[in-house]
Amino acid sequence: MIYDNIKNFKRYQNIYGIGDILKTLYDLKEKPLADTQIVIEDKRVFINPVTLKSKKIEECIYESHRKYIDIHYIVSGCEGISVDDVNNLTLREPFSTENDIGFYKSDENITFYLNEGDFLICYPGEAHMVAMAKSEKEIAPITKYVGKVLE
Repeated sequence: MIYDNIKNFKRYQNIYGIGDILKTLYDLKEKPLADTQIVIEDKRVFINPVTLKSKKIEECIYESHRKYIDIHYIVSGCEGISVDDVNNLTLREPFSTENDIGFYKSDENITFYLNEGDFLICYPGEAHMVAMAKSEKEIAPITKYVGKVLE
């Protein structure tokens, strides 16, 4: 797991897929959210635009992937993302190998609050609970990109 800000994207330029995604996000930082997926390398390295509303922590669940690295980059808003090792969690339903996603239940563990320009990289096996608001009063819209790198 890596937590950083897009201004430091050059630190990661030599990491396969991650460097390309962070450079692309850096170039997009002054532009409106893209309408469609940005493909860097077909089915291996791509970026999805996402709009959502943060939620109360009790409404959020952990997710994890086995094949893809996730890069959560905040365009606007504030998103809490809690992280934990998947081995510390209880699977809620069978893992979907087709969609490379499993959903888990547990209490929040280590939480990062990402603001505009921040990103969090979660590797396979690093579960992450997304869309968390700091408090019920702070539930608000979030625009972000989620980059995916096939490991």
